[in-house]
Amino acid sequence: MTQPDVKTSGERAALQSMLFGYFPPQVLHVAVRLELAEHLADGPRSAAWLARVTGCEPGALTRLLRALIVIGVLEQRDPGAFALTERGQLLRAGHPASMRNYVLLFCGEQVWQSWGNLEYSIRTGQSAWERRYGPPFGPGFMTPEFSAVFNAAMAEGTKVAAPAVIAAGEFGRFGTVADVGGGRGTLLAAIAAAHPGLHGIVFDLPRALEGAADVLHAAGVADRCEQQPGDFFAGVPGGADAYLLKSVIHDWDDARAGVILANCRAAMSPTATLMLIEPVTSDQPGRQAPFSVSYSDLNMLVCTSGRERTEDEFGGLLTAAGFAVGRIAPCPPTGYSIIESVPVQEPAPQ
Repeated sequence: MTQPDVKTSGERAALQSMLFGYFPPQVLHVAVRLELAEHLADGPRSAAWLARVTGCEPGALTRLLRALIVIGVLEQRDPGAFALTERGQLLRAGHPASMRNYVLLFCGEQVWQSWGNLEYSIRTGQSAWERRYGPPFGPGFMTPEFSAVFNAAMAEGTKVAAPAVIAAGEFGRFGTVADVGGGRGTLLAAIAAAHPGLHGIVFDLPRALEGAADVLHAAGVADRCEQQPGDFFAGVPGGADAYLLKSVIHDWDDARAGVILANCRAAMSPTATLMLIEPVTSDQPGRQAPFSVSYSDLNMLVCTSGRERTEDEFGGLLTAAGFAVGRIAPCPPTGYSIIESVPVQEPAPQ
């Protein structure tokens, strides 16, 4: 019987690694659910002690701890004593680069079950989430528990991306910035802290604004930034020099994204600037999007019916909403770009 050559064996091993790729996310998810990183924050602990404080069966938990060693989250310094690695520290709630809520969101039941129905989304072009849980961002999406995790995960990602966005955004040219769909105000707080003369508005649904006061206060910008509750499908606040929408447009199909953009256009003065902060993908041969953008694109399909877009697709959306596209500024190494545009002026009546 002919044996596979070295190249074929290597490709088979690579596919096998992908096939079992769903094991580590669930190991991480259970570790976060059990708050293992918090229990290990003060130093190494035994499996028996961890089993007592988490209420787990000792033998089963030990097997989980061994798997966490394999993926670099834990290490065993002494026999029977488990400790966090530098990677494991990222699972702690208080870590400045925490990914705790990212794990809870993307490995939690709703996203996990939706991705289990990827074939449905590919065959129909419809959201697997909606099929199982109801409309994206509707009552089934934003239960109190899920809403808290979702908003916290978005804040975690924004906190890490903020320095690169600030560096590329040139926000010092603006007097007032409105962060539309800004959640807890994480991005606006960072921008205002970097530009002491800037005033800000964070605008979102009331439930999304929960915690914004604490974020703005902690950044020392609460006296210059206000919270305005509302729904960007109904309208957005006027009076700002710049309107930011970070990771908003990719959540929606073209029709609903167009409504959001049109509402921004209606609120803006002729000299205001719109800034979309989104990944920009590519459909050109040899210029395929990075791994993270490609999988985010599928995640939008599965969970929200949204999508990642190319420069041309962003241009079409913005033109239809009454904007002229200006510069597109990458924000390395985040994968985001700032797509700037300005309102197209109506011709004067003859």
